[in-house]
Amino acid sequence: MTWNLCGDQNSSCGNDHSTPDHMADQVIGQLNDVGSTYTPDALFFEESCEKFAKPIETALENRTGTGWDVRFAPIYYNVSTGGGAAVLAQKECADATGYGDRGAYGVSVAVPDENTWYRAHILKSPATATNSTGTTYPVEQRAALCAAITSKAVMYCGAHFSTGGTNYDDPTWTYHGYQRDELTTDEQKAKDNGYRVVFGGDLNANPPARGWDGYQALNPVYDTYRECAQLQDATSARDGQNTVNNSKIDYIFGAGHTSCAVSANSWGSDHHALRSTTLLP
Repeated sequence: MTWNLCGDQNSSCGNDHSTPDHMADQVIGQLNDVGSTYTPDALFFEESCEKFAKPIETALENRTGTGWDVRFAPIYYNVSTGGGAAVLAQKECADATGYGDRGAYGVSVAVPDENTWYRAHILKSPATATNSTGTTYPVEQRAALCAAITSKAVMYCGAHFSTGGTNYDDPTWTYHGYQRDELTTDEQKAKDNGYRVVFGGDLNANPPARGWDGYQALNPVYDTYRECAQLQDATSARDGQNTVNNSKIDYIFGAGHTSCAVSANSWGSDHHALRSTTLLP
């Protein structure tokens, strides 16, 4: 399952400024909408806060009676020191009222607690961009986080790509190509080492079949993998059910899928969760 929590400070989301315990409850609510026994093998979370990880982990363990591991990878900004040197600084989540510091802002992956290793990627992102008022601003250096489940020989990777289009972070969609290639190159390396791969997240581009701005960004991924909505049919439309307003920008890719669904409820986010049952050939 992949779900953008909208957990920082987006005032259009009910989850803005959420406490960690509240966000853990929202995750369990999202799962309970499917059924009391529904628990995915892996969950990808975007727009998460560092201090959400442990409460979500505990909530999953209480739900299943088994061990879980929830890891977090921060998103950064490029900043300059007083001496002019360029350094990376973590983006912080805004404080929650009555709670305080929620740690860094970024992405998380939840998997069963076993012999697992993790790798985070700072995806190549623009340093700055210009908005509709002509103001230049620093751009988030987006992230991907991968978890290798050695007992199943599966590599799970969740990512959050830059926002593309005019007056946004990646106006020409160039960096979407870089971010896509970084993610798929890592997946190919995992495959070369005998792992099956499942990956996705909030990729911030609509599917190719819609022909909208940036529609070509994900075509190379569809050339190699099946997206959730395609199930197992490589010739089916490169499209899918909307996950946020009138857009589909959340994806799960793998070798194929036997089911795919978008959650009926958003549980305080501006995104609905995307769920798949993914084949592991």
